[in-house]
Amino acid sequence: MKKYIYLLCVLSFVLTACRDDKFGSEESSGSAALKLKFNTSNNMSRAVSSDEEERRIQNAYVFIFNQDGTKVFGRFYDGINQQNTYQIEIKDIPAGSDKTIAVIANINTAIFDLTTADLEAITTQPDLLALTSRMQDGFIERGSQFLMSGTTTADLTANTTNPVNVPLKRVDAKIRFNVTTAEGVTFTPLDWQVVTVPQIVNVLPTEVQGQFEFEGNYFNSSWNNFEITATDTNTFAFYVPENKVNPRKTIPAVGTYAGQYALREKQEKMPNSDGSVTNGAYEYADERATHVKFRGNIHYIIGSGKEVSADVTYTVHLGAVTGVNDYNSLRNHFYTYNVKIVSVDDIIVEVESTTQGEPSPGSEGDVVLAKEVLEFDAHNEVFKTVFHQSDIDQSLTWNISTPFSKGAENENPKDYEWICFRINTKTRTTYNGDFEKYKGDNGVYTDAELAVTGNTHPLDKYMADINTGNDKMLNIKQLISILKECKRRYTDNGTNSGTLFDSADEIVFTTF
Repeated sequence: MKKYIYLLCVLSFVLTACRDDKFGSEESSGSAALKLKFNTSNNMSRAVSSDEEERRIQNAYVFIFNQDGTKVFGRFYDGINQQNTYQIEIKDIPAGSDKTIAVIANINTAIFDLTTADLEAITTQPDLLALTSRMQDGFIERGSQFLMSGTTTADLTANTTNPVNVPLKRVDAKIRFNVTTAEGVTFTPLDWQVVTVPQIVNVLPTEVQGQFEFEGNYFNSSWNNFEITATDTNTFAFYVPENKVNPRKTIPAVGTYAGQYALREKQEKMPNSDGSVTNGAYEYADERATHVKFRGNIHYIIGSGKEVSADVTYTVHLGAVTGVNDYNSLRNHFYTYNVKIVSVDDIIVEVESTTQGEPSPGSEGDVVLAKEVLEFDAHNEVFKTVFHQSDIDQSLTWNISTPFSKGAENENPKDYEWICFRINTKTRTTYNGDFEKYKGDNGVYTDAELAVTGNTHPLDKYMADINTGNDKMLNIKQLISILKECKRRYTDNGTNSGTLFDSADEIVFTTF
């Protein structure tokens, strides 16, 4: 399987803003306004609910919390009925640093029991993080009633309107099964069922796995018919709330991957008095792991013309995106399970996972800068990256996914130091286009070297080092902080003086 690393410098979606040292750790005096935009991600697929239904925002509840988690704002906005994006302006919010803005969309529905009253009762940020919602029946479809949520942090400057974007994510995962057969095998599908669907979900994302008791919190769907298509592929799709659960027992890394994968469905055998056995609990999969059963008739010929015809039921546990011990179905992800039936007791399952900006771990990757995608080998490439001041604002952020760490800036991911940036030299008043030399693995600033002292910003230390020829390379966290400070000074002063912008209002880095 081809694997990728994505490091995202996203200008269009606000995730976090670096703390401006004028705020310190206290709330500043004065009040601020914010222009809040919340937006849904790309549709999860083109089946089941329509694009418009998956992206529709019917209503929303907006929270603003101080750095200490106390609530300073909470309001319900009804009658929105917009696709993709909605924008409001909120005034008279106490200014300060590290405010958390949270948006919960599409409440008061027939699918989940979350109501306006539940959200009105929230008084602190920990209360909201602990909030759950329950499906009101055994639903595996949604219509246009997709519960969504999103959070971001931002510094709110007094006496100004602060733009803040909150990307919304659906609490559901979307699952599609495509069932095909090996050559010479005929499968006539009958029906399918989703087993152990979580009926309860965290309103906001949480890293905790397996947090819900089994009894009373999971259900089995009814048996459903396959979709009729014009091709030879038998298919069906459904939605389930996010389900994060650890394995009951780890599958040992012994033998082939196919052999390890088959153990995901292994059940304990309970002997009967007549010498037969009855299937018991799954040996490796936790009882809370969601799985799919599908039934039909299989027919093929073996040996010297001997026919095999049987009514069969196949079981596939969801997950296996990151390995055989993965039983998770994550919110806002669209999983495609391509199942090839080989025989009565043999199927081949390949799973793909996609989502808005969702990377897969590995050794090759993309750097995403605004809408431009640059492909590169994460270990061996150097290229030029140009930042124009018009493309930079306080929403600038980054996101990373590698085999060792995943997450957005506000989730404090690790393993981001494999990419670094060295500023190009100037020819008169503009940066030249030549690559700078790599300064070695020890040629990157430590956080301590760029730490804020007094009223200075890391930008001041960096500019002083550039002027004396002692500048080092920046990691992605340091780069984003410096770019945002350059833009803040540019906006405040109306000039590029005291910033890194050249006469073309650009900053050019050699990226390693």
